Amino acid sequence: MKPLSLLAFLLSCNAMAAVIFNQGPPPAGPNGFSIDASRLADDFTLSAATTLQRLTFHYQWAVFGDSADLSSVSYAIYQNNAGTPGALIQSQTGLAYTANLQPANCNECATAAFDISPLALAAGTFWLEIHAGNSLTSDNGGFSIYWATVADNGTAKAHFNASGVPNTPVSNAGFQQYGFLIEGLGADAPVPEPGVAGMVLGGLACLFFGSRRRWNN
Repeated sequence: MKPLSLLAFLLSCNAMAAVIFNQGPPPAGPNGFSIDASRLADDFTLSAATTLQRLTFHYQWAVFGDSADLSSVSYAIYQNNAGTPGALIQSQTGLAYTANLQPANCNECATAAFDISPLALAAGTFWLEIHAGNSLTSDNGGFSIYWATVADNGTAKAHFNASGVPNTPVSNAGFQQYGFLIEGLGADAPVPEPGVAGMVLGGLACLFFGSRRRWNN
């Protein structure tokens, strides 16, 4: 591999996605809100411009069911409109996911992690809708899936709707926020250790300039 190509490769590895928002995890034996029989969205706030790349959410399945009852995942991200989901920014449907069982929380709990088309957002508040199945109105093949709750907090209450864009605040205490995290690139992402990055870049610089002298001979 040529020095410049190697440098570009290592810089791209250095820019791997990091957790930029984390609401959770849920408490032991959390509650949940159906995301196969209804539509549900919760808000999140970014303190700096960020490119979203990967989403993970905490979910539950019905007793005597299985984590694989979640067939696929659909999502939408909306602007914030005075504390409610506003204009649609981006959505994708029927995405494959990676499940991670969480027996420490409850016997029917897991996380679902999935990559999304990179989405650049400015600092501010937005809304994330998660739905089980191959569309935002799918019934997930008839299998029940619930977005797991976290403790109520000071942000806007989650919103739900039977079939349209979530527009009604969840009024029941203990069901007003949900567990999810966002990975991406931006000012909110952790910066690599300067010692490691400096040594790598310094070594590559020496390699590059030494190679240039040989190429110019």
